[in-house]
Amino acid sequence: MKEQDWRRKIRMPSYRKYLESNDYENIVKAYRNPDPARTSDRDAELYCKALRKTGKEKQATAFLEKVVDRGGCNYPRSVRLLARIYSVSGEYQKAIDLLQKTFDQRPTQYWYYLSMGDVYYYHKKDLEAAFQVYVKGMDIGKEHLRRDILSIYRYLLKRISHCLFELGRFKDVIWYFEEFKRLEPSNFYETDFVLLGQCYEKTGQKEKALEIWKEGTRRRKGRKCLKEIERVFPDEAKMIILKPPLPSKPGSVKIPVKTKIITEEDDAAQVIIESIKGIAQKGDIVTFASAVAAITQARIYSAETIQPTRIARMLSGFVTASSKNSFATTSPLANPLSFQVAIEIAGLLKILFATFCGALGKLIGKKGWFYMVAGPEVAMIDDMPASMAPYDYFVIPGPYNSDKLAQIIKEKTGFEAAIIDANDMGIAWAVGASDGVDKKELEQFMADNPAGNEDDQTPIIIIRKAAATGQKED
Repeated sequence: MKEQDWRRKIRMPSYRKYLESNDYENIVKAYRNPDPARTSDRDAELYCKALRKTGKEKQATAFLEKVVDRGGCNYPRSVRLLARIYSVSGEYQKAIDLLQKTFDQRPTQYWYYLSMGDVYYYHKKDLEAAFQVYVKGMDIGKEHLRRDILSIYRYLLKRISHCLFELGRFKDVIWYFEEFKRLEPSNFYETDFVLLGQCYEKTGQKEKALEIWKEGTRRRKGRKCLKEIERVFPDEAKMIILKPPLPSKPGSVKIPVKTKIITEEDDAAQVIIESIKGIAQKGDIVTFASAVAAITQARIYSAETIQPTRIARMLSGFVTASSKNSFATTSPLANPLSFQVAIEIAGLLKILFATFCGALGKLIGKKGWFYMVAGPEVAMIDDMPASMAPYDYFVIPGPYNSDKLAQIIKEKTGFEAAIIDANDMGIAWAVGASDGVDKKELEQFMADNPAGNEDDQTPIIIIRKAAATGQKED
């Protein structure tokens, strides 16, 4: 069989029904033991992700090694996944060597330096080594350091700042934190304002610390910064009035549950079981953030693996940013990487028709027509750098078959469950729910986005109806 014919036989439509059912066993069967020498990068990635989800880790590793050995830098998805496999299995040097070799083959892809540093930071827990790699990445790619989200600059600055803070190098870290803040990026969170202020405090510059924390109360929700001000400047804290929290329907108590950093290696239901133990009670509803649910399904696209087409670059330029304010997020599809993922998910023809409908809707004053046509998977795309590190340079679509996933969570935990996509604009979307959940009511309860859109690390929210328990309402 010719290569083109073989690829056509196993392209997306043939296994989409299995993806939508989270049926990894049948995804593996659909590929029928593909030849590594004739497999596309996309197919190799999906096949091996399915293998790993079905417990065939060694088979996945062996297959990817053959693919990468043949394709090298032309197979960035396979490279990323193989480096990931090496990292989680403790073979850190193998991961570093692979990423370095791939970067040497394609030296314009500075994202590999971010990945190399992340191996040390998030897997090996070697902060000093991570710092050195991140700084080297900045030095090598200095002519490409820009302010926009398609530049590695902001991501390196964030990691360097946190590395140095954890190392206790408070004088050294101030420049990096200030440079990061100067960009006014959407991923300079309230936690970053808190840490920068603490750096000034620890170096004897308390007035500067107060200035930074006050700015944090203006730029972000401000509650974390206000606590710092109350701790060091109690009199100043009395004069600060924060914006009231977003409204939500009364009648529920919302309990955020802090988790570890959830990865593509995790099972959503198992993470929830471990996290809510001793917290959840009979009658509770357990909600799970949609982007994190997608990560557990390995539904992620890192920046270096996305090759935007000319049409993705063109159409993304017509997307209006949701906000032009400092430190604010923008529309996910306003960059070509996210738009390319939308094309890959929905298909080019559907996206073109959705674009036409969206433009027509604007002419007559109707919003949302693009997403109505493009579909919920496109509507749920999370943009770089909206997710927590180390997934902040990934484009993350919504999870597959959220209703079924919620039902699986219910069956395994014993609690009604829902998958929630919420933001800080007072909008919550129950993209999936188990059979005993009123989606509309739940959306009203979650309108204040209790999970947060920063680095709260609380993707699980337990909803407890106050009327049933006698508890004080939120």
